Amino acid sequence: MKKLLVLSVLLSSFLFSCKKDEAPTQEQIVKNQLLGKWDLTQKGEVNPIGSAEVITPASGTTYEFLENGNFILAISGVGTTYSWTAVDASTIKYSPLDQSFENLLTIVQVDATNLKLSTTFNKNGVPGIRYLYFTKIP
Repeated sequence: MKKLLVLSVLLSSFLFSCKKDEAPTQEQIVKNQLLGKWDLTQKGEVNPIGSAEVITPASGTTYEFLENGNFILAISGVGTTYSWTAVDASTIKYSPLDQSFENLLTIVQVDATNLKLSTTFNKNGVPGIRYLYFTKIP
């Protein structure tokens, strides 16, 4: 009887200790969508907030989000490496590797080919929103 009890305890602990595969969190999904190299195609600016967005073409700038938590911001081929993380499903936090400052970017849109980020700023004491429009580089 004792052997049967021990055997049933062992079997039940084995069965209940197996984990189900957990579904990825929204942050993990967004992080996976961001991975890769993105070409900045346009910049938009709303200043003051509530006014019409002024969009200007952009070229020569890429963001490359790496799986190791770094991203490379390259302007005219000259790259600077930053660390980044998905704070939540709609926010990216990034900083230089020396951690001398920290910035937040809001993910407005992301899919397989397009990315739109935003950040707030002050120009002459007037708050505004800057938008960055990217296309994915295959």
